[in-house]
Amino acid sequence: MERLYDTFVHAIMMKLEARLCSELECVYKNITNKIVEKKGKLTNEDVIEFQKKLQEVYDTDADIREQIIGIKDFKNCILTKEACEELIKRLSVINIKENEQAKNDRVDSHL
Repeated sequence: MERLYDTFVHAIMMKLEARLCSELECVYKNITNKIVEKKGKLTNEDVIEFQKKLQEVYDTDADIREQIIGIKDFKNCILTKEACEELIKRLSVINIKENEQAKNDRVDSHL
């Protein structure tokens, strides 16, 4: 049971890793576009905005990771119905954030 549970948690963590890469790619694309748009002359405000966006992505990732890893200790590695429901709920948080990011990306691309 513990191995199945660990596999499930690992799958969620892999999904989270993919989400992090995708979000970072979006942030870097936005700053690259801004650099091109401003012909390489970024202001301090542009740099600060870029740093804030990066920090936000990393903070969100760390929060979700902590929640997912925390459930393993909380449930003592027993794959109960409640543990599965909790993991699925946390996975849906990742999916919701991915959907929000996709919407934001579409808005950013139209600007």
